[in-house]
Amino acid sequence: MTTTQTAKRDRTTPVKITQVDKKLPTTLVLYQMQASPYWYTRYFSTRSGRRKIYRKSTKTKDLKDAKVFARRFYEDILLQERNTPLSDRKNKLYKVVWKEYYDEQVLRDSRKEVNPKWIKNVYHSGQRVLKAFGDLPIKKVDFKIINQLYAECSKDGLSPETIRKIAQNIRSVLKYAYREKIINEIPLMPTIKRKDNPRGWFSPDEYEVLKKTTRSLIKQKVSVHYSTITDEMRYFITFMVNTFLRPSPDARDLKHKNIEIVEKKDERYLLITTESSKTSNRPVVSMEAGIGIYKDIVAFHKKNNRPTDKEDYVFLPEFKNRNTAYQNIQRMFKTILREAELEYSPHGEKRSVYSLRHTAISFRLLMGDVDAYTLARNARTSTEVIERFYASHLSNQQLVKKLQSFKN
Repeated sequence: MTTTQTAKRDRTTPVKITQVDKKLPTTLVLYQMQASPYWYTRYFSTRSGRRKIYRKSTKTKDLKDAKVFARRFYEDILLQERNTPLSDRKNKLYKVVWKEYYDEQVLRDSRKEVNPKWIKNVYHSGQRVLKAFGDLPIKKVDFKIINQLYAECSKDGLSPETIRKIAQNIRSVLKYAYREKIINEIPLMPTIKRKDNPRGWFSPDEYEVLKKTTRSLIKQKVSVHYSTITDEMRYFITFMVNTFLRPSPDARDLKHKNIEIVEKKDERYLLITTESSKTSNRPVVSMEAGIGIYKDIVAFHKKNNRPTDKEDYVFLPEFKNRNTAYQNIQRMFKTILREAELEYSPHGEKRSVYSLRHTAISFRLLMGDVDAYTLARNARTSTEVIERFYASHLSNQQLVKKLQSFKN
């Protein structure tokens, strides 16, 4: 007589597994099993060269609450692993400390305390450092070693700005090590010579030539890479000069829902709140002319049977791929610059779509009565950048009226 036995699943075997947060390590998960109605959390760690699995019950059946518990559980593990015996901390390799620092930044990102682009920068700029001296004890990283890395980066053709990002990465890791008492002091950092490369802007006269040339190409129905230059391009140019936005990602991803028309008794402007930005995501106030330009854009799209709902894009809405849309704008603008003979500034600076933002800020410095702090805040940049990249273009002759003005 033959009997057949059916293998039964162990009641403690996970039957449902889900990741806690896409921004956190994939080895931090939540799971359920037949033996308990609660969610459990599990984390597989390889920090400091050790392989260890942490598990704990969340004591809750609610997935949302369980994720909150798991995030705190992960924070406690990071803290626990940092607090290794002093003798071990003193001999930690640079790459181990870098990983601890990076994990901390990822955790901050999951709590939306930092810009997601910051995390990418921390990772990518750190790779060159890890390759150079990741296997050295962090206490041996000094001025000489760091300076040697800078020299190698320069030899390989890296720009001063890229080397500066690498330097920031090293400094941040060393500050973290000092805070955690892994090192007793932060070594001196070599200086990096700064060379600014501001984009050319358009003077008031050049701006008029730019608009005139655009209108001419529209009448000629000039096509660039299967896209015809239309009034939409003209509206794009004037919109950019009146809103202080960055072409990418601000204008590229701009939707109608991001724009509010404000028309009060003594104030008329567009209040623009983009979903993402290169720096801070504060609302931007446009010039008064921005209202009319935006209304013209909407009218243009409606006339050409293009969508203008809240979720639709303001420029080239027919392109769902926004990188493709932006590339089309760049090509058309380049054609306009070439036709207008404005590809380069009088100082030899190559112009691009970003020159429109440069022009918007420079016009306020040249013709407006606004301080650098207010202008920088509205343009979502810093006063230092205003002075280095924008005000540097303006000569004393251009500012003569302001220099000779008196307060009322």
